[in-house]
Amino acid sequence: MELQPEDFVALSRNILQQNNETPSQVVLRRALSTVYYALFHILARSGVDLLIGEANKSRSRNFWRQVYRGWTRCNRYPNLYP
Repeated sequence: MELQPEDFVALSRNILQQNNETPSQVVLRRALSTVYYALFHILARSGVDLLIGEANKSRSRNFWRQVYRGWTRCNRYPNLYP
């Protein structure tokens, strides 16, 4: 099963709801970091869809995945890929 960005948003909500009291700074930061991660992958998916088209349409799923992984890797490690 491949995790989707929406799963990370749901996880962030669960993190916040587990604590009945006011969440601590650590809990808030973890939840926010999880949402940032989801947002990054939503934007990456949209970028790849614009670049080569959606996976289920004109390109194979494997080709789409290779471009997506390459694009996200370049953005995470900009100094490694000139």
